[in-house]
Order: sequence, then structure tokens, then C-alpha cells
Amino acid sequence: VRSGLKPLRQLAQRIASRPAGASTPVQVERLYAETAPLVQELNALLAREALRLEAERRFLADAAHELRTPLAAVNAQAHLLMSEEEAPARAEAAAALRSGIARVSHLLAQLLTLARAETANVVLKPERLDAAALLRERVALLAPLARQRGIELALQAPPQLVAMLERSGFCSIVDNLVDNAIRYTQAGGRVEVELQLQAGQDLSLAVRDNGCGIAPAQRERVFERFYRVPGSTEEGTGLGLAIVKRIAERGNAALAFGTGLDGRGTGLHLRWPGAAPSEQPG
Repeated sequence: VRSGLKPLRQLAQRIASRPAGASTPVQVERLYAETAPLVQELNALLAREALRLEAERRFLADAAHELRTPLAAVNAQAHLLMSEEEAPARAEAAAALRSGIARVSHLLAQLLTLARAETANVVLKPERLDAAALLRERVALLAPLARQRGIELALQAPPQLVAMLERSGFCSIVDNLVDNAIRYTQAGGRVEVELQLQAGQDLSLAVRDNGCGIAPAQRERVFERFYRVPGSTEEGTGLGLAIVKRIAERGNAALAFGTGLDGRGTGLHLRWPGAAPSEQPG
């Protein structure tokens, strides 16, 4: 028994001697048949952890970089507000400060949403809900932004559509897709949101616009964190579509580009296979 367990003791000693945080593969002088599967699985786990830690490091570095500029702007606006003596100038500085704080708050909210979407150990809890009613609620919240920018916002959805969905994830997807479509469509443009059943039990959501569109060469990159399409002048965090993609992946939803409106613009489609029961309430 002692001789048979010797490979395991040697492997345990090798693991115990590794420094904390080491993610390099475990090296053994001789790979015994008894320990080979354990070593292989352990090295695979270490490789996955190394990738996760590297992704977290990149995320923190990107977040720090993106927060630096708006926080510096808020500091400058606060200093200007305190130093201005004329009432009109103070009012202008106060408005700029409020805008800067709103931008930082939005960026922080997006970062937290993305962090939650990328956390592997968070268990999603789909629930039975009326997707059509929830969609109408979220679109109504974005209607003032559309009116402010002179955008026609339309919704096509059945009166009721019951589906098994994770509520906060579905809301984040709708908010980011519709907000993006409104912000990147010129005044006088149109944004359409459509919810329907496909193939009996598949839930389908589409958001289309007739804005400037996204070139085919840029379509994969727009899902990267903090990526902005070259030449874009619209203020944004570059996180909206990254959030949509991560939540779609975790919810087993297929995300794809489609056609926009009037032969231009952008269309984004999501499909949740089997999310809706075949028989809907009457």
C-alpha cells in the first residue's frame, strides 16, 4: 500500500511546494498511470484560472483608464464652480458638473453590470414572466430620450407573451440595445423594437434602426469592452454591446446582426430557444 500510494504523496508534496497564486502547470518527474488523470485535470483547471485572472486584470486596468478621464473632468468642473463669481458662469459650471457626474454614474453602473455578467459562479434564475409587458415597460422608460433626440420609437409585440427569462438580464439587454439604437440614429430617424414567437417556443427580440450602421469589418469588435467605432462622435462607455453579448451567452441566447431599416442602419437579433411555452395564455 505504501509503495502504491507513493506517486500520490509525491504529487501532494509537489503541489504543497508551489508558491501562492502560481498558475503554471504542475510538473512531475514521472507521470504514473495512477496520477496522470489528476495531473491533467489539475493543469486544465490552472489554465482556466490563469485565463480568468488575466481577464480580470485587463478589466480592472481598462476600468481604471476609462474612469480617469471623467473623474478628472468632474474635479475640474467642481473647481470651476467654486471659483466662478458670476451667476451665469456658475450655472453653466453647475450644469457641466451634473453632466459629468451623470456620465461617471452611468459608467460605474455599466461596469458593475458587466462584472456581474462575467462572474462565472453567479447562478441565473429564470422565472416565468410576461416578456411583452416587461418590454413595454423598458421601452417606455427610453421614450423620453427618443423624443429629446427627435427619434421615432416604435414597438411591435403581442399583448402578452409568457416566457422563462432571467428578469434583470432581459432588462439589461433591452435597455442597452434600445439606448444604443437611439443614440446612434440621427434626428428624424426611426428605431423599431419587435418581440415575437418563432418555431413555436423560441422567443425572438429584434432592435432595428436607420442610423449610421456598423461596417461589417467592425461587427465583431463592437462586442469588445470599451471599443468605440472609429469616427463615432456620440458619447458612450463602449460597454453596452459587450454587456448584451455576455448576458446572451449566459442565458443561452443566440445574438446576431440583421438588416436595419430602409436599407440602412443596424439590426440586432436575439433568440432564446425554448424559452416560451407552446401554449400561451388566451
